[in-house]
Amino acid sequence: MGTIRVKIELNKGRRGIPIQKLSKINEEIDMFVRSLAKDLDLETIPKEWIAHNFQNGSVAFEIECQREASRNQVVNFTAGVREATDVSQNKLEKVSICSTQTLRQFARIADPIEPDETIDFSTYDDEKSSKPIETFSFTRKRAETVKNIVDKVIEYEGSIFGTIHLLNNGANPPYFDLRDLVSGGLVKCYYNNDKVYRDVVKALNEKKAKLYASGLIRVLVLGRKVEWIKVKRIELAPKYKDGDINKLHGSLKNLGKNFDTNKYLAEYRGKGGAN
Repeated sequence: MGTIRVKIELNKGRRGIPIQKLSKINEEIDMFVRSLAKDLDLETIPKEWIAHNFQNGSVAFEIECQREASRNQVVNFTAGVREATDVSQNKLEKVSICSTQTLRQFARIADPIEPDETIDFSTYDDEKSSKPIETFSFTRKRAETVKNIVDKVIEYEGSIFGTIHLLNNGANPPYFDLRDLVSGGLVKCYYNNDKVYRDVVKALNEKKAKLYASGLIRVLVLGRKVEWIKVKRIELAPKYKDGDINKLHGSLKNLGKNFDTNKYLAEYRGKGGAN
């Protein structure tokens, strides 16, 4: 087990910091560390994060989580801070710890600072370490880069296969939540015509009905998460019946028609394959 610690340094090289600015930055930092902890399955509340070890000159202090964390959570928290400060367009596939919400919150930390100011985040190996193992600097310019990456979306026409989780026809616009059977996540499905509503009601009346929701899909580039779909139509998926798998037999009669197994094995072994 271990303790999550982060050192924060503001207004580096200068004397003090305006109280209003300090208050706003600390508020954003508090929301960031709790969001990152939540990404690591460590639920915390504000009073469980304390500030201590204050230093004069530029404002520097440590924040520490009073809730005990596993060694893995401590290591991944440090990796999450590194990920947030270093995320870029060509590193999107490497983002594996921070959620979109956490990255968006991290970018807000720089809102109160001037363009020429930095906020330094230093992390520790464990609670006994006297010196940080890494320091990451964050600026307004860097924050804008993070915001642009987090908010980037793509839209395309397509379908999502799943089961209806909830229907809210009284909302504006009306929607239903679909449990995506591929990702396991819930997708917000908006619609604006009566036929889709009737088809949704029909699906709800059929036990364990699975359906295809088709329309305009918006996906967050970061994390490849579907944000919503504007449904144009839905189709119930046919139910599997015993013996359906046998219908595939003989359906591809010409597959392998000119295929010689012995010839293939001879060529494969001749090219350095299995002996």
